[in-house]
Amino acid sequence: MESNLKKTTFIIVMIGISLIPALYNIIFLSSMWDPYGQLSDLPVAVVNNDKEASYNGNTMAIGKDMVSNLKENKTLDFHFVDEEEGKKGLEDGDYYMVVTLPSDLSEKATTLSNIQSTAAYQSLTSEQQTEISDSVSQNSTDSIQSAQSIVALVQDLQGSLENLQNQSSNLSTLKNQANQVLPITSTSLIGLSSGLTEIQGAVTSKLVPASQSIASGVNAYTTGVDKVSQGASQLSEKNATLTGSLDQLVSGSNTLTQKSSSLTAGVGQLVEKTPELVSGIEKLSTGSN
Repeated sequence: MESNLKKTTFIIVMIGISLIPALYNIIFLSSMWDPYGQLSDLPVAVVNNDKEASYNGNTMAIGKDMVSNLKENKTLDFHFVDEEEGKKGLEDGDYYMVVTLPSDLSEKATTLSNIQSTAAYQSLTSEQQTEISDSVSQNSTDSIQSAQSIVALVQDLQGSLENLQNQSSNLSTLKNQANQVLPITSTSLIGLSSGLTEIQGAVTSKLVPASQSIASGVNAYTTGVDKVSQGASQLSEKNATLTGSLDQLVSGSNTLTQKSSSLTAGVGQLVEKTPELVSGIEKLSTGSN
């Protein structure tokens, strides 16, 4: 009896040990089976730091439009939070991943050439990720990147369409203005042609004779100028002669001045000697008496 019990216990233990690998495989495979089937329950935080940008006179807000689209998207369990709450939730395990839309997203997406090169997101994930988790994260961020490119492309095309509509409206306005101006311009050209004909007649009848009279006056003026020039030459010659005479006059004046000085000196001596002369005459007169 005891031997049968031991044998039975041994069999049960062996069966249990043999089932351990099978149970492990079942549990592991069940966790790996269809890893994408429950993505709608995967909590992902979205932080929108994007700022609006001006493009072709319109306001572009890629981040805001992406958030609106993601709110309608049930592929993942999106939570729209600020940056601080996103980091805290990631550290606490509340969020599996944080996707941050950069502040210059709209600015860099203002041209078609920048749409593909613009980074649509900056992602942070928890450290406890498996290979399947990395794949899920990559697929999620790829979807967000595609959504960003589509939104930017649509907005760019909308802006281009509005520009074309504005240009079409401007062309229509220009056409209307041209239709209004052309009749006025035609009338003005006819009036201008008539005025030119009258001007040509006036030139022929009045301006040509006047120009001939002016030519005759110019010739007379030229002849007078020649005579004045000859008189000026003669005046120059006489002026040279006069200059020579003036030099002689100045020289004679200097000589006269010198002689006047000598005369003045002689008169002075005469005045000094006059008393002596008077005294001599008086003596002479007394002696003769």
